[in-house]
Amino acid sequence: MIEASCITLKLGFSIVITHEFFVIYFPKTNIFSTMKHLKFFTILIVLCYSCKSNSFSKEKVYLNVMVKFENGNNKSQLLAYSRVVKNRIFYLYKTKPEIHLKDSIVSINVSSNLDTNLLKRILTTKGKFEMWETYDNREIFELMNQINTSLKQLNIMNRFVDDTSQISLTFPFFKKLEPLIDNQGNLIEGPFAGMALYKDKALIDSVLGLEYIRGNLYKNLIFKWYEKPEKGYYLLIPLKDNDTDYKIRNQDMIRDVHIETELDNGKYIIIQMRKEYYSKLRKLSEYNIGRAVAISIDEVVYSTVKQMDVIEDGNVKLTGNYTIDELNSIVAILKFGEIPSLPTGIDFKLIKN
Repeated sequence: MIEASCITLKLGFSIVITHEFFVIYFPKTNIFSTMKHLKFFTILIVLCYSCKSNSFSKEKVYLNVMVKFENGNNKSQLLAYSRVVKNRIFYLYKTKPEIHLKDSIVSINVSSNLDTNLLKRILTTKGKFEMWETYDNREIFELMNQINTSLKQLNIMNRFVDDTSQISLTFPFFKKLEPLIDNQGNLIEGPFAGMALYKDKALIDSVLGLEYIRGNLYKNLIFKWYEKPEKGYYLLIPLKDNDTDYKIRNQDMIRDVHIETELDNGKYIIIQMRKEYYSKLRKLSEYNIGRAVAISIDEVVYSTVKQMDVIEDGNVKLTGNYTIDELNSIVAILKFGEIPSLPTGIDFKLIKN
């Protein structure tokens, strides 16, 4: 069957448009009698082609995202996940996704031109917000140095060194986690325990998680990696895991999140706490004047800021070397609450319909 539209013009001819072609029908009239009519005829051809291309195109391309969960997740958890990610997607892309639930899968249809890396971030980041006191490089160095000795005692040096040089045998851990030292050999001030390449992060994590290391060398201390690398290296941030009355370890403490701009500092994120938690933030900032306070989301540090003043207004600044799209994705994650459970897998597929 051919669907057709017919347009009859007062100039004395008709246009018949179908999905495959268009025909211009001229009765017995001299439409080319003037140059004016010829120009008008040319415009009509362009308009008709546009009409054919846009109005009668049946093919729609969209991005289908299949988010998979363990079978133990009930429907209420999947609905809660869907509500959060729907708000995140709408904030980031200003478009409402189609979301369908089936068994342990959440199917999401969105525009095909969305950035899949940012989309994956907002779909798979739980959104657990935490603020931490930190150790300085100069405070943590001796502990990290002791791990060199522990590796020799545990007889696992071969996982860290591939040569027999004296420096490798003396400092095997530092072959993977490099200390931050300036050109004069002094430890650089800052909230970090060292830096490493991405390929070495898992090995370093496994050593720091060994019971022998945790039980004998440190307590009330955890390590998280900084989210963005610097010149290919990731910073390892040492955080104080103390049970204080000013801990900020819950996203429910957040009232609002938005982006602000300063002429000198560019764009950054403001995290506004609820009024009932102002006192906690005031104490945290007061006790850490001159020291860095870290902000983490899930298991990753997104910002470390040296605290210069006591925070009285409940506003926390999150800064870093982020693009505007990355900043917006962080806002989307923090603004609409945590997702109840993390997916076990995610697949992207372009669909033509």
